Amino acid sequence: MKTVGVLGGMGPKATVDFCDLIIENTNASKDQDHINMLVSIHSTIPDRTAYILGESNVSPLPDLISDAKKLEGAGCDFLVLTCNTSHYFYDDIDKEINIPLINMPEETAKIINSNTDIKKVGIMATTGTLKTKIYDRYLKKELYYPNDTLNSMIMDLIYNKVKKGIKVSKEDFYNVLNKYYEAGCDIVIAGCTELSVIIRDNNLYGDGRIIDAMKVLVDKTIENALK
Repeated sequence: MKTVGVLGGMGPKATVDFCDLIIENTNASKDQDHINMLVSIHSTIPDRTAYILGESNVSPLPDLISDAKKLEGAGCDFLVLTCNTSHYFYDDIDKEINIPLINMPEETAKIINSNTDIKKVGIMATTGTLKTKIYDRYLKKELYYPNDTLNSMIMDLIYNKVKKGIKVSKEDFYNVLNKYYEAGCDIVIAGCTELSVIIRDNNLYGDGRIIDAMKVLVDKTIENALK
């Protein structure tokens, strides 16, 4: 079995949920069947969206590279990054290490691109992810981005609810999500791991119109670790 290094802390709750999902989705009957993980919960990494938008001049990249090298040096066979917005720095991190770094947006896009029934894809994410169009690089579908009002509603869920430890109800989440469906989206990417926390809290994995990028990362991590 391979050992996965988890570049986490962005945010802490999302990182813990990622680890829980790894455990819950691994076919195991005893401790030794589970995935070996070394987890970095580096909560003081500077805010990614604030830096990308020019609201802060403190880059998270040096910390991300440092953490990646520490995990590599500790014997990890590959790494995952449990933050969608941080994938803005993917290439800069990847070139500094000698082990694979799974790309969450790319893996999510592969699933969507392979489905010919999906025509229009909604992107639900932080302003940093939206502005830098992290998913555009990989998706080969018509994309729908939220307007400023809808984006503010999403950011409220992420920063004023989940990051503050406040649970979001299914009703409040769908109040935002339904705006995408009304715009004609066949599927919506939950492209922020705080949104993944909401999906897990409300057990919304059965909604085929949502694709949770973190769940995609979980499945790919298990597959790679057990190869």
